[in-house]
Amino acid sequence: MSKARKVYEIYKNSGSIEVLYNIILKIKEEDKKRCMEGNKCVDGSYYSIPEITSLTPKETNFKGKRLNLLVPSLEKEHIFGGISTALNLFEYMTENYEFQRIIVTDSKVDNIDIERFKEYEIDNKSNKNRTKSICPMANRFGRTIDVGENDYFVSTAWWTAYILQPILEWQQKTYDIEPVFYYIIQDFEPGFYQWSSRYSLAESTYKSKFKTKAILNTKILYDFFVEKGYSFYQQAYFNPPLNRSLANRASLASKQARREPFKILVYGRPGVGRNCFEICIESLQKFASQYENLHKWELYSVGEKHQDIILSPDCKLKSLGKLPLDQYQNILESSSVGLSLMVSPHPSYPPIEMASYGLEVITNRYENKNLSNFFTNIHSLEKLTPNDVMETLIQVCREVEKRSGKPSDGKNSYLAEESWEKVFISLGNILREK
Repeated sequence: MSKARKVYEIYKNSGSIEVLYNIILKIKEEDKKRCMEGNKCVDGSYYSIPEITSLTPKETNFKGKRLNLLVPSLEKEHIFGGISTALNLFEYMTENYEFQRIIVTDSKVDNIDIERFKEYEIDNKSNKNRTKSICPMANRFGRTIDVGENDYFVSTAWWTAYILQPILEWQQKTYDIEPVFYYIIQDFEPGFYQWSSRYSLAESTYKSKFKTKAILNTKILYDFFVEKGYSFYQQAYFNPPLNRSLANRASLASKQARREPFKILVYGRPGVGRNCFEICIESLQKFASQYENLHKWELYSVGEKHQDIILSPDCKLKSLGKLPLDQYQNILESSSVGLSLMVSPHPSYPPIEMASYGLEVITNRYENKNLSNFFTNIHSLEKLTPNDVMETLIQVCREVEKRSGKPSDGKNSYLAEESWEKVFISLGNILREK
């Protein structure tokens, strides 16, 4: 199997665009090292950044008012978290546009939700101008895409905003207009990388010379951007509601007693650095070696499939991988303690979902993020070390045992039982095209 194929298979199974690019980076570094050791010349492509391959616009007589969403993938296994949220907002915005186009920048369009996209036509030539179309542009080198004067764009991941900038400049010169674009910001994405080329390119998208309508996922993230001095033409935020299916069972589950063996549920993603998988494992090893009632507990990991991990002779962390929603609900309903770390100003979904189901949740603070301010059953660590996590784990496990598995009377001031439509209504005038 070729390296490229291996990358695709890992990417497909992981359900994470970020994991894909981390793997590609490692392979390219290995190739560069081998070439340097052999004292060979290398092609400039060894130093390329594949996700910023240009998207080339082409002039068209099409005058329709069209909303374009640039999104890394539409594959079923990727429609969760950020991509799912972006699609929900795009679908809400399309009420004001006669034409809609989804431009897929990073994956094939092979396994999409047929029911959700039944009104869309796959446009492999990117020039049919249908009422609703999906345009696969992962293999975009040497290809063009029709762009008219009434095309409006919504960016998602940082590189979709980056490759949009030359298109906006071309649109401005070709049609003598002043472009405005929407940018759905769901994390501080430069932080996904070390101080590096990608860090700089990601941050550059927050400083566009074109009018940017920034829509930030949560007030916590919005406040972080304000505190760091980033400003946009217009900016607003929304606090996402709990997934409707999860919300339907959360109220009852948060009051139901759990039975022995009690469960610790870990959000484990070894392929995503900001989720601190190494700290999770170090913490759990210490916990397994020191907790006197370890025999009353089982440990499970969800989020990304990895090998089961032996924590002590009598304890292992069993990996369940990325679960279908119904199985995820089941494990939430039967778990008592959650461990979900993320070094990022975004609160992330798992600790909130866990807390809503009555789990005692251990997470971490970051800058202005402190979920303990909103949930009485979330324990946000100011200092994130294996010892701090281990000590808090022992504390909350003892509390669960004292209550005989009954959840604490947790209160939250973060979630409102609202639909996406009600959430997006709060964005107000920012969704207008001018």
